[in-house]
Amino acid sequence: MRLNRFFLLILIINTFVFATMYEDAEDNSTNRWSIYDDTPEGATISIVYDNNSSVIDLNGSGLDNGYILGSFDDANSWHNTEESILKWDMKSNESYTIYIRIKTINGYRYLYYTATDNDYGIGEDNPEYIHHGLDINSTDGLWHSYTRDLEADLKEFEPDNELISVNAFLVRGSIRVDNIELIANPNRPKKALILYDTAGEYGFLGKQYAILLQNLLGHFKELESIEAKPADEYQANDMNKKLAIFYIGSTYDILSYYPEGTPQREAYENFFRDIAFYNKNIIWMNYNLYTLEEFWMDNYLNETSFANTYGIHFYGTSANAHYNRVEYKNTELFKGVIPFATPGVDVSACESEGNNSYACEEELNIIDILDENKTKVFATAYSTLASGVDTPVRPYITRANGKFWYIGDIPFSYMSEEDRYLAFADLLHDMLGIYHPEVHKAIMRLEDVDARTELSDLNIIAHYMHQKNIPFSIATIPVYKDPLGIENNGVDTTISLADSQIGQRLKELYDQGRITIVQHGTTHQFSTPDMNESEIRNPYNGLSGDDFEFMRVIETDPNQPYTYLHPIMNDSPTWASDRINSGKDILTQLGLNAFCWEAPHYMAGANHYRAIKEIYPIQYARVLYYPNEDSNNSNTKNEFIGQFYPYVIHKDLYGYTIIPENIHNIEDEPNEGYRPLFPADTIRFAKKLKVVRDGVASFFYHPYLRTEYLPDIIEGLENEGYEFVSAPTLVE
Repeated sequence: MRLNRFFLLILIINTFVFATMYEDAEDNSTNRWSIYDDTPEGATISIVYDNNSSVIDLNGSGLDNGYILGSFDDANSWHNTEESILKWDMKSNESYTIYIRIKTINGYRYLYYTATDNDYGIGEDNPEYIHHGLDINSTDGLWHSYTRDLEADLKEFEPDNELISVNAFLVRGSIRVDNIELIANPNRPKKALILYDTAGEYGFLGKQYAILLQNLLGHFKELESIEAKPADEYQANDMNKKLAIFYIGSTYDILSYYPEGTPQREAYENFFRDIAFYNKNIIWMNYNLYTLEEFWMDNYLNETSFANTYGIHFYGTSANAHYNRVEYKNTELFKGVIPFATPGVDVSACESEGNNSYACEEELNIIDILDENKTKVFATAYSTLASGVDTPVRPYITRANGKFWYIGDIPFSYMSEEDRYLAFADLLHDMLGIYHPEVHKAIMRLEDVDARTELSDLNIIAHYMHQKNIPFSIATIPVYKDPLGIENNGVDTTISLADSQIGQRLKELYDQGRITIVQHGTTHQFSTPDMNESEIRNPYNGLSGDDFEFMRVIETDPNQPYTYLHPIMNDSPTWASDRINSGKDILTQLGLNAFCWEAPHYMAGANHYRAIKEIYPIQYARVLYYPNEDSNNSNTKNEFIGQFYPYVIHKDLYGYTIIPENIHNIEDEPNEGYRPLFPADTIRFAKKLKVVRDGVASFFYHPYLRTEYLPDIIEGLENEGYEFVSAPTLVE
């Protein structure tokens, strides 16, 4: 007998189907069974050899005696909330009744099966009993195998009811049974629920983090839906039929904001109860684990405690312990570190690590491991700024009792290319039970190619890549504009890519299958004939490749970061569509078919993004999101958050498929106050990215660098085990 979870050898869309074997008698033990009706006395449970294996023999006075595998007691029952396909083998030569005790949103039910081909449904005197005929031939004294979809059997007679858990297998009658197991229903919808805090001074952060999480979950095309909502809107049973529930505890001591009896407090309490009753995959981040643990104890949920159930206990929040690193897969990752503070960045609440680097998320929510047999620590937190005595190594990401995950902070805060965000992104596979194979691919994008790009620069890079037999993408700007004549002796100049040597060379490379095309905006700047010089500078010089096209940006102080005012043309979707289509027409004129687009400087408005998705459903970029885009306050409305991805996202908040860029580019002569980046940095980022089992190392490179740094990057990534591929193959 193996009372454990194992991978059934069924693979459905790269997802293993789980099964739990409750009885196969191979350990020669009957301890999992009990006799619940021993009148008349003399009923026995034993192990016998039959059908070429050990089996369970239930022997007594026919239907008068009852036997149970599992328990009537919730605390000791199967309480299986994930699997609803029941399989078993049996042999009988007399009448029997098999009962399956289940919990539903309308209370307990007994699905029961007898030796008939007729279904009688709900009993008149006992409405909690629902009958199905199993097989009129099942009492012929031969072994038979049966499979029942318990959810379907329930809904056949109670269509509005919902199955919560399967708790026990009961038998009346003298029969033999073997191989009793529950299997996950492969047709059951795979849905995720995200709950987040909204109370307090920083309540707005909850929604921001939820957006970032929702986007990451878009990596899993196996998920049919991802719902995100405030936790104070949770209703009892909301987690039913959800594959996983994520809670983002961004507000400390959340219940203190909601008095007893308020709908918001009741929502949290319903959430806490359902965690106990449903036994779902719960992924809990940051604060309020103590609140859950205390509520569980006060209400004696499942007649036990949170600590006894999961083998962990909340120890406390360490705000001054200097936790600035996480170790995952033997790799050191930042924990909320700004690797290089650029001008204007507020680091007043951060601790300096030297070299303009700052640790800004040193707080850790600490748990004690009470039962090592129930827990597994996947990542640990530690400090490089304090002694081990003051800051001992602590669990950072822990799985408790197979279902409850705890993350010691919010892995989206101060995320960077070397951050613990990568560990979280990788472990999402385990949290969801959706396992993708280990594969490390790399892609390269040549950036900002327009009609004025030096042909020799393009050719030398194309030649090197051809020698390496590596396909690559080119971010192409269809129209070159220089309205202030910066590069053209003061003359306003516009050149279509279709009228240039570069355009013809791109066509040759494209026809040879050596490149793929990314539409990089249309002009990579924004100007109109009626603009004055200060308006044309957005914010630099009006030149294609330098300025912003979809965002209005000004530079008010050279010592401060740029001010991003608002999306161009009030975020007009019509304007954005027309502009991208005008550039696409030029590419079409050349015979170039772009497979995706990239916003210049990775910036556009929410409605720009949505409109352009109808033209290009794929982005090859980092992306901005607007948590308050429905606000009537223009400043609030235009606030944005940005995100990079370690792997392909099949559906982000806007509905895009996103090919990532995540290990940056070469910055050998950065603007004052910004960090330089060289091949060693690119390779270091890629090494850290390897903790993500299906991460894609993606960088971009500018033509004017020629091959000064390119071989170091390409060969460095290859030496790290990355395989270069063509970007479109990642989403085919």
